[in-house]
Amino acid sequence: MVGPAPQPAPTIKPNVRPTISAKSRITTRRERPVVTAIVRDRDSELRRGNITVKLDGRTARKGVRYAVASDRLTVQPVKPLKNGRHKVVITARDARGAVASKTIRIRVR
Repeated sequence: MVGPAPQPAPTIKPNVRPTISAKSRITTRRERPVVTAIVRDRDSELRRGNITVKLDGRTARKGVRYAVASDRLTVQPVKPLKNGRHKVVITARDARGAVASKTIRIRVR
């Protein structure tokens, strides 16, 4: 008697972290500079809820937009930034829990 053919082992994809593409440094005279980044994940579709943005250590909720169709994130401070150095940290977490982070340093003159 011949039993059923053995099934191939399921293919398990390694979890690849999301990617964040943006300039690392920005120098500007604008008090409310616009920071843009491409944030994508090849294994799943990211949503705004998968992305956190911190400006100078504080979570930014207003002034942050994410277009799912183009994977484009824009960040514009609501309040003017003072002259000097500032830091934006973008963190993306995909559905499987993989995390990517990008730091952008801004200098306002």
